[in-house]
Amino acid sequence: MEKVKEPPFSLLLILACLGSFLAILFTPALPEITMFFNTSTSTAKASVYYYLLGYSFGCLYYAPYSDRYGRRVSLCLGLLILTAGNVLCIVSSMTELLGLFNIGRFIQAFGAAAGLQGAYTITSEVYPHPKNMKMTSFISVAFAIGPSIGVMIGGLLTQYLGWMSCFYFAFIFTLATLVLTYYYIPETLKKKHIDALKPSHLFTIFSSRFRNKRLLYCGLVLGFAIPFRYVFAAEAPFIMISDWKYDPSVFGYFNLIPPIFLASGVVLSGVLTKKWKPTFLIFIGFSFMMLASMLIFVIFSLNVAGAVSLFLLFSISLFGQAFATTPAIAFCMHHAKNKSYTASIMNFINLLFCTVWTFISSLGDRQNILYMPLLFLIMCVFLFFIILGMKRHYTHS
Repeated sequence: MEKVKEPPFSLLLILACLGSFLAILFTPALPEITMFFNTSTSTAKASVYYYLLGYSFGCLYYAPYSDRYGRRVSLCLGLLILTAGNVLCIVSSMTELLGLFNIGRFIQAFGAAAGLQGAYTITSEVYPHPKNMKMTSFISVAFAIGPSIGVMIGGLLTQYLGWMSCFYFAFIFTLATLVLTYYYIPETLKKKHIDALKPSHLFTIFSSRFRNKRLLYCGLVLGFAIPFRYVFAAEAPFIMISDWKYDPSVFGYFNLIPPIFLASGVVLSGVLTKKWKPTFLIFIGFSFMMLASMLIFVIFSLNVAGAVSLFLLFSISLFGQAFATTPAIAFCMHHAKNKSYTASIMNFINLLFCTVWTFISSLGDRQNILYMPLLFLIMCVFLFFIILGMKRHYTHS
C-alpha cells in the first residue's frame, strides 16, 4: 500500500488544541456574561462544564465513527458541528436566552472533540516509532497550552470588542481550520470497519478498554491533574476582574505566564522519560502540584494573595502537571493496540473528571476565598492515591 503523506504537523497541533482553546476562550468575559443574562455567577460558570461534558462524550463518539468512515471525514464532521455550536452561541446573544447559549456550548464541544481524538490517532498512524512518541508529546503541549492562549485572546477581545466577539472569532477560526483540514489532512485509515458503529461491536470494544488498568490509571492521572486549569479558568476571572478590578485584557496577559512553565515541564519530562520510570515522573509532577496548592492556600488564608503570586504559583502547579500527564499519555498510547479507541477513552475519562471538578467549583460560595485553593488540595490528595495504585500495577506488570 502506498505510504500516506505526512500532514502539516502544525495543523495537527491546531486540531489537538482547538477544543481546549475554545473551552475557556470566553472566560475573561464571564463577569460580563453574568450581567448580560442577569444571572448568578454559579449559573454563568455552568457554560464551562456544559462544554466539558459535550467534549467528554464527543471523545467516545469519534473513535468508532472514524473507524467506519475515515479519520479525515470524522474531522470534517466534527468541525461542521463545532461551527453550528458557534452559530447558536451567537444567536443566544441576540435572543438573550442563556439556555440556548449553554446548548451551543455543548454542541461546540461535541464537535471540537473530533480534533483531539483525530490528532492523536493520525499522529500514531502516520509517524513510525519512536518518532510518534515525540510527536505525541508535542500534541500534549499544544493541548495543554491552548487554554492559556485562548484566555489571553479572549481577554483582549472582551476588553476592546465585547464578550460576543469571542464567539465571532471562534466561528471564523473554526471555518478556516475546516478548510485547511479538508485540503491538507490525508486519510490514514487503511481499512474501514463496516461494523464499527454497531451496538454489539461498541459494547465489546469499549468494555474491554475500560477493563484495561493501564488505560484507566493513565486516564485518571489526567482526570485529576488537568482539571486544575479548568477550575482556575472558571474562578480566576471573578477573582481578578470582579474582586481585584483588573481589566479583562490584563487578565489575559497574565495568562501568558503559565504556558512558559507548562512547556518547560513537558520538554524536561520528555527528556527524563528515557531515564526514569513513568510513575516516578508522575510522582515528581504531583509533588510540584501539591507544593503549589499548599502555597496558594496559605496566601489566600493570610489574605496576601495578589495577581503575580497567584499566577506564579498556578504556573508551578502546571509545571508539575506536565510532569504528571506527559509520561502518562505517551506510556498509554505507546502500549495501545488500537490507538483510536485508546485515545478516545483516555480523553473521555480525563474530560469527564474535568467536568465534575468544574461543576463542584461552581457550587462554592463566591465570598469564600479559600474554596478554589481547597479544591486544588483535594485533587492532589486523590492524585496521590491514584499514583500509588498505578505504581503497584506497574510493578506487577
